[in-house]
Amino acid sequence: MDVFFEKLIRRKRTTKDYLIVATVIYIALMVSFIGLMIPLLRGFILLMSCICVYFVVKRTYIEYEYTLTNNELEIDIIVGKKNRRRLFTANCKDFEMFGRIEHSKYNEVKTIEKKILAIVSKDSKGIYFAVLQFEGARTLLLFQPDERMVEHITKCIPKKVLKD
Repeated sequence: MDVFFEKLIRRKRTTKDYLIVATVIYIALMVSFIGLMIPLLRGFILLMSCICVYFVVKRTYIEYEYTLTNNELEIDIIVGKKNRRRLFTANCKDFEMFGRIEHSKYNEVKTIEKKILAIVSKDSKGIYFAVLQFEGARTLLLFQPDERMVEHITKCIPKKVLKD
């Protein structure tokens, strides 16, 4: 029987995102203020400043979509509710280990250099990690699957699942 699960989560805006937005708004205000001194370009400069702010704010809206089809886990990143890009694809059987970040093994693997963070925030609950070879390097994946996904992954790789 085929298995298909999907979950969509929205990443919380980080301090870095707010800093970028504030900087762009500040620059837009300064350019608009200077633009007010040039009568012929006043409307054009104000319009372009508003458009720039709109697109920068929109690009800080990030969602992750997890799709588990049979044993294939796919993670897409969706930027601004429009641009979708495949972030990760792997077979669950390729996982070296899988468990909650509260498990003691996570402290050993959190120093892995290559990381894929597909989570709401680092303070969120229900974060799981998986370690695997991805694109030629040992990779640490952090994601927030729902209980049905966890249950299916546990059935696929029972010996690699870390129990609390």
